[in-house]
Formats: sequence, C-alpha cells, structure tokens
Amino acid sequence: METLASGGFANLVDNIKGKYYDKDAVDGMLSDYATEQYVDDAIDDIDLTDYALKSEVPDDTSDLTNGAGFQTAADVASAIAGKADSSSLGTAAAKDYETTLTDGANLPTGSAVKGFVEGKGYQTSAQVESAITGKGYATTTAVAQAIDAFDGSLATVAKSGDYGDLANTPDLSDYATEQYVDDAIDDALEVIANGSY
Repeated sequence: METLASGGFANLVDNIKGKYYDKDAVDGMLSDYATEQYVDDAIDDIDLTDYALKSEVPDDTSDLTNGAGFQTAADVASAIAGKADSSSLGTAAAKDYETTLTDGANLPTGSAVKGFVEGKGYQTSAQVESAITGKGYATTTAVAQAIDAFDGSLATVAKSGDYGDLANTPDLSDYATEQYVDDAIDDALEVIANGSY
C-alpha cells in the first residue's frame, strides 16, 4: 500500500493538477472578460445628455408638433363643408352600379347629365364633327359619297380593263394578227431552209 511518506502525496498533487485549473490559469482565461465593476463604470461614463428620459417622451398626439401638416377631424369637416354627400345625389349614389343600372331608379335626367358633361368642356359628336369639317376635313359619309360618285362616273373599261369594253374601237380587220405574223415568219424560214414551201 502506498503511503504519503512513500511518495503518495506527490502523486496526489500531480493527479489534481492534471484535472483542475489553478488560480493563475483561471485568471488567464478570464483576462478577456469584463468585471462587474468595469461594466458599472462604463455605464456611468456614457453621456446621455442628448437622449430623452422616458418621462419626457410624449404619450399623446396632442403633445406633438404637427410639422407634417396632418389634418384633424375638425380640419377635414371644414374642408368638406358645402360639398355634396351621397344622400343629396339620390338613391343611385347609395347603390352599387349594377343595381342602379338594372332598376334605373333616381338616375340623373338627360339634361342634368348633358349640362354636367358640357360644363366640364366635353363636346358632343355634332360639335366634334363641325370642328373637323370646319378645318376642311371630310366626314366618312362625305368621303364614301364622293367615292361612289366618282365610281359611277367611270366607264366600264376603267374598272374591267377589258378591250371589249372600249367604245368606238377602230376596225382592225385589214391588219395582220399575231398568229398571221408568226405563220408568215415560219413559212419564210422554211423557204430559206428548203428552197420551197
């Protein structure tokens, strides 16, 4: 049995050193970490003069300065005062478009719509046509009529291109036809080649 006197104590110390860290080793490992005192001192050194305290932060919009120009309920009410609301426009304004167009109830009259549209500077089809023709342009109807009139004045041959549609054609019976000329040339070539027909 090994005793402390025979070297057992030395072996015990070696075993402890191999499994545990001593103070120097622990201090070395913690050298990169801040102590509690260091953290407290760092917090105390922070300059917070540019920051507001929680008690200084507004908790109601009435405490804020309206630099962006947001409108209050009173501002909105004043802005829309005198404007027509849906109730003054009749049932049609309170219904969806499909229902309104189906039953036709309370739709504005034709004269009211006409007055509204013309008041916005829009033109009727007659006014547009008058403005165009006033510039010398012709309407599609006028162009079609002019084409029909021109077409009716043309002779038949102008549209068909056929010689037979010509009037007062000359008498060509005394002139040789293309076939007659071809036959005459063939006969002349045969005479040249054979000395006879």
